[in-house]
Amino acid sequence: MDKKTWDKWLVDWNFIIEIAKNRNWDYSPLIIKPTISIKDINQLENELQIKYPVEFKNILTDFSAGVRFSWQMKNEEAKEEFRSVFCGCGEGYLWDFEN
Repeated sequence: MDKKTWDKWLVDWNFIIEIAKNRNWDYSPLIIKPTISIKDINQLENELQIKYPVEFKNILTDFSAGVRFSWQMKNEEAKEEFRSVFCGCGEGYLWDFEN
């Protein structure tokens, strides 16, 4: 991933949070954790006997080891093809190396 893509993600996440604020939805703030070392990733891969995709390792080491936020619509319903969309980020994180 490149910085341009990362910056776009930041804009999009903040846009979603602003919508939640303006509409009085429930939301948690955007939390962006610091990066981690490739050594930490390699250690976990060895412990779990798995391999993470190179692109994901790049995100963890160059941009963030974890991104958390969530939103939940309150007192309104999405329309048409978005009817099933009422919340985002499930447990509150997009990814989190610690978890």
